[in-house]
Amino acid sequence: MKTRFILIYALLLSFIFISCNKKEEVGNIKTVNNNAENQQVEMIEEPSPEEIAQKKYEEAISLFVKEMSLEEKIGQMFLITIGGTTFSNSYYDLESFIAPGGYLLFAYNFENGKQTIDFTSSIQNWYSKNSFINPFFSVDQEGGLVNRLRNVASPLPSAKSVGKFLSLDLAQQLYDLSAKQISALGIQVNLGPVVEILTEDNEGFLDSRSFGDFEKVIPYSEIFINSMLENNVFPVVKHFPGNNADDPHLGLPIINFDIEKTRNILISPFEKIENKENLGILVAHSVLPSLFSSETPIPACLSKEIVTNLLKNQLGYSGLVFSDDLLMAALQNNGYDSITAITMAIKAGINILMISQKEYLPFIKEIAILSENDQELVSNIEESVSKIIDYKIKYGILNYEDGKISIPNAKTAEELQVYQNIKYEEFSKVKEEGEEFYRTYWG
Repeated sequence: MKTRFILIYALLLSFIFISCNKKEEVGNIKTVNNNAENQQVEMIEEPSPEEIAQKKYEEAISLFVKEMSLEEKIGQMFLITIGGTTFSNSYYDLESFIAPGGYLLFAYNFENGKQTIDFTSSIQNWYSKNSFINPFFSVDQEGGLVNRLRNVASPLPSAKSVGKFLSLDLAQQLYDLSAKQISALGIQVNLGPVVEILTEDNEGFLDSRSFGDFEKVIPYSEIFINSMLENNVFPVVKHFPGNNADDPHLGLPIINFDIEKTRNILISPFEKIENKENLGILVAHSVLPSLFSSETPIPACLSKEIVTNLLKNQLGYSGLVFSDDLLMAALQNNGYDSITAITMAIKAGINILMISQKEYLPFIKEIAILSENDQELVSNIEESVSKIIDYKIKYGILNYEDGKISIPNAKTAEELQVYQNIKYEEFSKVKEEGEEFYRTYWG
């Protein structure tokens, strides 16, 4: 009996011992699992300071845009002209004024460097004084025939001439000097370069505005673009997706290339350009039937298939997208009246609506009415304005600090005068360098 009791007692101790070991083992497993869970938690990376700053920046833009009225948002999309060479404080009626996004300057706006600096800075100061979102100024400064600053800045040869006579290094010196002068004049956007291969089909329209064949267009366009970017001027490559010999100021260019020729000759140079997220692109009125798969061929700048699907989604252009002049005969004489063209351009994905006239307020009101029952139109307007505000911050047109966007403070008369004198001194120095460069290589 005693032996049996001892055996049972031994078995019981063994059971307890094994159970304790299992509990300890289970406990260890739990510990390991807990450690694994902790390790998994630790593996989730905290946002970097850069990511946090970017999110804060995007939220600031979103809030800034949200606080704008629909009419103000639409106004930011317009690139319009302005008359004269001087600016008066009574130029606009403050009661009805809606700020446009920017101004397109022509040769008639320029007399000399001092006048140009006074003109652009006075307008900016008026905007600040009256708490309007400041505009950007743009110009067609390609060189050669398209040279709006001909009587102001140092000589700028045509693209064709640059590609023929200058090495890439010398071309960079030339375009650096040009960009510095543009910036000193208070102009933030240059509608150039032309990124189109010169062919027999478009020579009648482009002529010397192209750098030449593919081997010339890409490297020289890149030099032009980089010189602008490095000197705080926003370059806008053009004219996507290409031209033929027809002048869009007079009629609608229809390019009947097959798809292979369209891609190899027209699309290819725009595809090869780098840094697409940091530059603008201007979309032409040309019609290319080979690019349309699901809709009737229409002018490129009015087509979602070309602007959004091809240009943005396939080619990767994420910067500001400009239309060509929406009041050109190419559209007006072919069934696309002003409001139709503007509405279609917005829905296509155009961010900047170019119109070559001063009167634009009626368009804003009509687009606002159309937007009441068109969510697609509203969404595209919101997206465009967010990109425009982002651009204006990056180019110093609007201020951003501590998560807040603000309009620059207005200068006093004395402060404005000091600023203008400093800019004129800066411009004069670079202009002299540009003139010396031209004398050296063109005589």
